[in-house]
Amino acid sequence: MYTQTSLVNLERAFVMAGTQDMNKFFENFMASFPMDTAIFDDAVEKQSAISKEYYDLFLGVAEKSTTVTYKWATETLAKMQKAPSYDGDPSSYAKSIGDFVSEQADVATENLAAYAEIAKKAQMDSLSLFLSTAKEVQTEAAAAVKKAANDVSPTKKKAA
Repeated sequence: MYTQTSLVNLERAFVMAGTQDMNKFFENFMASFPMDTAIFDDAVEKQSAISKEYYDLFLGVAEKSTTVTYKWATETLAKMQKAPSYDGDPSSYAKSIGDFVSEQADVATENLAAYAEIAKKAQMDSLSLFLSTAKEVQTEAAAAVKKAANDVSPTKKKAA
């Protein structure tokens, strides 16, 4: 009779014997197609660099907007602690509530303006990054087309 341990060992042996090494399979498969992977390596490297620039831009925006939000929240909470408590005089209570609401409206205007500036700067930075990337891609594409044209010309002459 088999014990639990022997069944587990038997299962492991079966799995190990019957499992193909897929990494090895794909490595052999890709090796059968001769190609220069430098182009792909270069493309991945360039895409990674561009992604890092966008990532840094977006993280900076997130940090700035979080800072504004934190400042706004802490100031509001501090003012709420000083907010009125009813001392028996309805007019002073109403005045203090009105003052608090008025201050919050001013603070909201300031903070929304800060958010707008952050968004405006992020938009300008991302547009600048996009345009510089597009210009770089255009330059590389033009160079590749020129190289391809130069490579085809000698072959064309040999064929004629």
